[in-house]
Amino acid sequence: MSADRSSRVHAIYEVETSFPLEDAIAVMAGEQSSGTFLAVPGETPELKQKYGARIEWIREIDTRAAPSLPGARTPKGVAQPVWRRAQTELSWPIDNLGASVPNLLATVAGNLFELQQFSALRLLDITLPDCFRAAYPGPQFGVGGTRRLSGVETGPLIGTIVKPSVGLSPEQTASLVDELAAGGIDFVKDDELQCDGPPDPGRALALMVAAFGFGQILGPALAGIAYDVTGSFFTSSIAAACALVAAAFLVSPSK
Repeated sequence: MSADRSSRVHAIYEVETSFPLEDAIAVMAGEQSSGTFLAVPGETPELKQKYGARIEWIREIDTRAAPSLPGARTPKGVAQPVWRRAQTELSWPIDNLGASVPNLLATVAGNLFELQQFSALRLLDITLPDCFRAAYPGPQFGVGGTRRLSGVETGPLIGTIVKPSVGLSPEQTASLVDELAAGGIDFVKDDELQCDGPPDPGRALALMVAAFGFGQILGPALAGIAYDVTGSFFTSSIAAACALVAAAFLVSPSK
């Protein structure tokens, strides 16, 4: 891999536009890096050179008499627009986003699909620097480890999802999972809508407020005592935090 490929993220797109092709792709590059729809004073040539997205190449494919998506914008004053299709490659310095998948998604596929210059836009390919491989080494256990942890050494692994998606108590969920396991299911996951929510949000909120109140009362007093004894703000801060945790236990309902 070249030095450039090891320090930049590259993405290839297919685009369609009735605007001047090079200008539209320049807007695309600016929108996903240092630029915006209007020039701003802070976007200096030095900043753009260091952090702006770079257009690596543009390769025109063909032209069309109508856009792929109806209602696409056209340049002002153009009575009979022509839609040009092309592929292009943009690149960004890795310093813009770091080895972060959420930042990567926002960079290569953020606001692009709403730009008025384009009647169609598709992300085709991404090339990532080695730092992503180091940050995301892949599955921890692999096929062998997954079989070992699940206790299924041979044959297919069969899983299912808990339904209803929400509303079951922990006890009901446990009972359902027990039935599924007895029926031969190897693993069970909760629905993506399920979360670790309390059965009574109002009561939980009240308990949180009560815990915070106790912590506010006990924390400063304990912090002051700890500082008088040790002369350390660190120790007093730890004491205040412990008081808040203790308050949470004091107001939590007994099982």
